[in-house]
Amino acid sequence: MLAASELHRSIEFADMFVVARQIEEDGVVSTKSLSRVVGMPAEVVEGGYCRSDIILAATTIVLTQIDTSNQTSDYEGWLSAVTMAEKFLQHALSCMPTDSNLWLRLAVVRAVIAEDPQATAQLMAQSVKLAPADQVTLLARLYFWNRFSEATLRSSSPMVEQDLDVLFQLGDPLQIAQRIPNVEPALIPYIKRASISLSDSRKKLFAGSGLDIAKLP
Repeated sequence: MLAASELHRSIEFADMFVVARQIEEDGVVSTKSLSRVVGMPAEVVEGGYCRSDIILAATTIVLTQIDTSNQTSDYEGWLSAVTMAEKFLQHALSCMPTDSNLWLRLAVVRAVIAEDPQATAQLMAQSVKLAPADQVTLLARLYFWNRFSEATLRSSSPMVEQDLDVLFQLGDPLQIAQRIPNVEPALIPYIKRASISLSDSRKKLFAGSGLDIAKLP
């Protein structure tokens, strides 16, 4: 009976799996394809489903819906997308509380709605605690550290410093430079601090990859 139930669930969310995979592989999806599955994350929440593949696919869908919504021209649609994303991510974390990426995404979504430095710092702290040295997760956090306000970075400073220390000492310079092609002013002091103990050869690697720390203002 359990196997039959899981098969039914796979069939029920088959379209969502396909669209999520396309987004993850290609980075784009047609409006028509997205509209076909955009309601499915709500079904996941309503059904209380916690299967990891369903949760991960639905996470991709709700985040893409935010990315493709226009806050200026369709505020109601954008607000609906971020509200659904927050509700879904709360459910996702109840299913997978040790997934650092879900904590990161919830922090980002809440910051998009109304950036509360202390609340954002608490959520980011969970992500850092659960994945302190995984380069994929570190790079994802770096991207958002570069987008957060100065106040949020200040509230999160121990986590920001820890992430940058690990990345600048051990990470791939090219991937780091690609993740933050334009360093925001609020993050510059943290990058300069992290670079103090770098060897000249490592600094040259960063400069050759497009992130010349010496030229940051």
